[in-house]
Amino acid sequence: MYRILVASDGSAPATRALAVAAEAVRGKGECRLHVLSVLEAVDEDVRRLIPAAEIERVLAADAAERRAAVDAVLGPLGVEADFHALSGDPAERIVEHARALAVDQIVMGTRGRGPVAGWLLGSVAARVVQFAHCPVTLVR
Repeated sequence: MYRILVASDGSAPATRALAVAAEAVRGKGECRLHVLSVLEAVDEDVRRLIPAAEIERVLAADAAERRAAVDAVLGPLGVEADFHALSGDPAERIVEHARALAVDQIVMGTRGRGPVAGWLLGSVAARVVQFAHCPVTLVR
């Protein structure tokens, strides 16, 4: 079975990447689509100030919102996906989860900042390409 992991943060490039991946698996019986949404990591200082239950409630609400956005793209295409939500550094989580799921390909959007801004600020896509164990398709 061919497995594809799509990194989705709800942005326009991520939504385009999701559509590209959905078209790749649509109508193919031996393909499985996984969608990973990496939620913002909660700083330890914040964790000391806000009760854990409240943090978990906010993260769960964010994950549900992102899942609804994914379903809005995939539903009309008749494509199903396993949805995963994790928190932490996006590039690290994408690479780790891709390995854990033994995916054959990662599909993700790019912000299109350009080479200089990407080099200065760092790029999630560039880091995923650098450390992934499988091919990475970048969608603008």
